Amino acid sequence: SYRVRFDFPNGCFRTFYFNAYQNTLNPSLIVLNPIVCGNPGSIEVQNIPSSGYEFSLSPSGPFQSSPTFTGLSIPNNYTVFIRQNNGLSTACLYDASTVLSSFDFDFDVIKNDIECSGDKGSITMRVTNGLPNYEFNISNAATGLNLTHNSSQSTYTFENLDSGTYDILITGFNGLCMYSEIITIDELPPLDLNLILENNITCLDGSIRLIASGGTTNYNFAISSVNG
Repeated sequence: SYRVRFDFPNGCFRTFYFNAYQNTLNPSLIVLNPIVCGNPGSIEVQNIPSSGYEFSLSPSGPFQSSPTFTGLSIPNNYTVFIRQNNGLSTACLYDASTVLSSFDFDFDVIKNDIECSGDKGSITMRVTNGLPNYEFNISNAATGLNLTHNSSQSTYTFENLDSGTYDILITGFNGLCMYSEIITIDELPPLDLNLILENNITCLDGSIRLIASGGTTNYNFAISSVNG
């Protein structure tokens, strides 16, 4: 509380009393949604009363009644200015800042074909520069297979897959980012080996020729004697 006294030349005086208050407003600015795969982001002022204030991205306005700003398509360091509703032009301005980032997901799908008879294939899906949560889906219309895996991890592998064509779908950050691809798992021809005797042992060493086919190249060959 304060008191002001005015003294006049004729000896009279007047006294006025008034109170001075400090506004303890301490606003914060948070990112509601970053800019994801070209979808605009949003920010919001928090730690403020539910009414009585207005907000702007510029100290000179225009001001709006909502503490939320949407449709932000440029990653930047944003500052929101806050003042009391219907205040004087000289009213105090409060501000809060935050960084709005942009994320453009990168997707990678890797397949492992069936290399040997009786084996199974696999498909690995990977997301980089992304934001969880992720949904990985694989389907095969011919067999009716339809599998979905939800995870906070950015990599997942579907194993024990037969040969065939698979539809791949990856979604991230509440479905704002999506990637699809068609992958075919091939079953390689069985590994086969033919042996051809070229020369019997005479006064010179004998020789044989091995011919491999199927399986996965490159081939490695080895030979050992049965009877030592």
